[in-house]
Amino acid sequence: MVKTPSQARQDPEHDPENLPHVDALDATPDTTETTGSSFAPAAPQADRDRLKRQMREQAETIKALQDQLHHATVALTDSQHTQDELNSLIQQLTPSRRETPGPHRLQPKGQ
Repeated sequence: MVKTPSQARQDPEHDPENLPHVDALDATPDTTETTGSSFAPAAPQADRDRLKRQMREQAETIKALQDQLHHATVALTDSQHTQDELNSLIQQLTPSRRETPGPHRLQPKGQ
């Protein structure tokens, strides 16, 4: 049988006074500290310095990878231009094909 809220309140098993006390529910978080985030504890200075150093190293790595990408792109563009120039030179230096005789050349001449 489903109990209505008023019936549940009357039931001594569900009486709020009979429930166990939980201290954590009464405690309010201490917000007197002014940190960057109200949820994160303040990190020690050594941790902050380590994180700053790691961020600096990552920024340097990203910059080096961007430079490598730029150089690779330039090299690819140069090689494509070189390939195009070689193809045009090959076409210029290759002797043109002779015209093959068509059916009109194979006919005997009349007397």
